[in-house]
Amino acid sequence: GGSTITTTIFQVLTQLIDYNFSLFDAIQNPRFHHQWPPDRIDFEKDCFSIETQKKLQEMGHQLREREPIGRVDAIQVLPNRKKVGVGDRRGDDSASGAIVYLVRQGKQIKVRCK
Repeated sequence: GGSTITTTIFQVLTQLIDYNFSLFDAIQNPRFHHQWPPDRIDFEKDCFSIETQKKLQEMGHQLREREPIGRVDAIQVLPNRKKVGVGDRRGDDSASGAIVYLVRQGKQIKVRCK
């Protein structure tokens, strides 16, 4: 919660707006967080490649892999007015709309809702 909320929302919105990711991918992708202090980059598993981790450490950054960062549930209204709801794999949350993407045991499941 608390200090990671802004980081989480920023990363999801950046992936949606700047990189044109789907809502599903933007929410499910690994995240990182820097709070200063502590002067350390916390990151989820698979967020950074080994090469990126080494480069960050060479630049003097301290790194720490940690448990999930933030949880986002969202409903996106598409240009055709359909809604896409996405529940974050990091929790037991859900979102509902015309189409809902759920993640169960690492697999994306598409469900139509009424």
